[in-house]
Amino acid sequence: MRIIEKLVSISPFFDCIDPSDIKGELFKVEHFEPDELIFQQGDTGGKAYVVLEGIISLYELSNSRTKTPFHRASKGSLFGTYAMLCGNARSATAIATTESTLASIDSDAFNQLLDQSPRLCKRMLASIAREASRGRTLNKGYGARRIVIRDSLNRTDSSGAEQLCDALSQSKKIDIIDKRRGTWPHEEQIADITRSIENERSVAFLIDEHTLISASNLKLIDANLLLISGNEISAQISTRKDEVVDLIRLWPSEQEKPDPLQERASSLTVHHVYNVRKDCQTDALRAARCILGIATTLVLGGGGAKGFAHVGAIKALQETGALELDLIYGVSIGSFVGMLCSFEMPWEAIYKYMRVIFVDGSPYSFSPSFHSLLQYSTGLEQLKTDYSSFDIHDTWIPFRPLSTNISRNHLTAWSAGNLLDRVIASMSIPGILPPVQMEDGSLHVDGSVIDNLPITEARSSTSGVVIAISLDHGEGQRTIPTLADSKGAIIQWLSRAGLAKRSMPLLTDTILYSILGAARQKSDDAEHLADCVLKPDLMSAGLLDWSCCDTALEAGYREAKNKLQGVELQPITN
Repeated sequence: MRIIEKLVSISPFFDCIDPSDIKGELFKVEHFEPDELIFQQGDTGGKAYVVLEGIISLYELSNSRTKTPFHRASKGSLFGTYAMLCGNARSATAIATTESTLASIDSDAFNQLLDQSPRLCKRMLASIAREASRGRTLNKGYGARRIVIRDSLNRTDSSGAEQLCDALSQSKKIDIIDKRRGTWPHEEQIADITRSIENERSVAFLIDEHTLISASNLKLIDANLLLISGNEISAQISTRKDEVVDLIRLWPSEQEKPDPLQERASSLTVHHVYNVRKDCQTDALRAARCILGIATTLVLGGGGAKGFAHVGAIKALQETGALELDLIYGVSIGSFVGMLCSFEMPWEAIYKYMRVIFVDGSPYSFSPSFHSLLQYSTGLEQLKTDYSSFDIHDTWIPFRPLSTNISRNHLTAWSAGNLLDRVIASMSIPGILPPVQMEDGSLHVDGSVIDNLPITEARSSTSGVVIAISLDHGEGQRTIPTLADSKGAIIQWLSRAGLAKRSMPLLTDTILYSILGAARQKSDDAEHLADCVLKPDLMSAGLLDWSCCDTALEAGYREAKNKLQGVELQPITN
């Protein structure tokens, strides 16, 4: 059988062709082993491919073998045409997930194919449009997904699995296949998973704690969930060494805060953790939307004392109840507010807590050293008492504080590790406050060094609604203050004594504005990726003027109330 005849029989794209009209053999057959690279992001796009057998995974980044693919191509699927026909570099990396056989075609041969089959041209236009959106924007979503839910509570209580499955079904059209009764051997696993990929159906396979998923089949799974009660990980759970799981921790309905995640003797590697209270639909739906990649996400930017505007915006969100927050990203002061919000604190409690730490007390003191101008002071003792035992995994709303890794020069969005350490790192302004050393020895400072409003990071994790709150926008609010703008008696005295120039800024402002200058362009360029960007008027609030807390609070509340009231936000689509 000619290759074109095979393609007509298995591919909806080519079924409009009469094989007898096609002269010559335009396709070549290529074989790929599991994990073999087909092409890499940035490569020249010389060929397109059709899958004859196997599964191919497409990733948004090169060298991303451990990442979740944004698309999987199965039997009959065509991929790689956009770069080949348009002369662009590859926008994604393609890797064979299973042993695969592909039919490849170069641009010259493909043009011959289009010339010999005019009916194919219309389909090609539609295909190019789809290819243009895959791997070329951050807002891709995940499409159909394969999920495994390992129910370790099946012997004692099946209500937790039912609660999660109901939430998944409400969030997206998804088939729930219960495999807890009986065995699920390797051959049946791959047949079931491959069928769901070929049918482009979202499927959740519910299995018991004794079922072992083969290593090759785990590569076809988008979310590998383990359902446990609190911190109880059963020794009976059958998993592979270093298997990566997302934990779903079930808590009593009256649980105030999740208990800190305990160290485990298990060989499991925990990726994400979702905390769900029994019979709490809000918690279950939140976890489901995060798992499915459609989380409603709040992004809190940096801005020092202006951070009280975040509290005002949260006040408006809580009053209207229009949106259920599923995920929070925070940088600098935004990470501090985000931490408190992630425990579902009401806005009044967040406001009072921040006043205690930043206004009535002082978290840092002037104490120049070889490392910084200021040092963290005893004002942090309250924070340590309340939060030092918690991990980032231990919040009701999943939370991602961001810091700058100056050892490796990149932005880190934390999904694990000590909560307070990561938040303090996210607020540690270089030169003003000392860097924070993490467990691996890396040094971290304020995330705003690289991105003061991390919309890009948030959008890469969800195709749902993204709301961002900017504390640093507009020419007026980005103008560096000078001593002439200061009303402080000491500053005025120093100026009159000739010890300070009225036309010059304070040292701290010079450092702060120099840092922000490099990050502003990135934040501005990413605004279009958010569904709504709130920009409170903070002209009268200084970065380190904590006495302006009430003014900033009211500005944030007013901006959120005006922009969000009566507005039904729909996620951006491509």
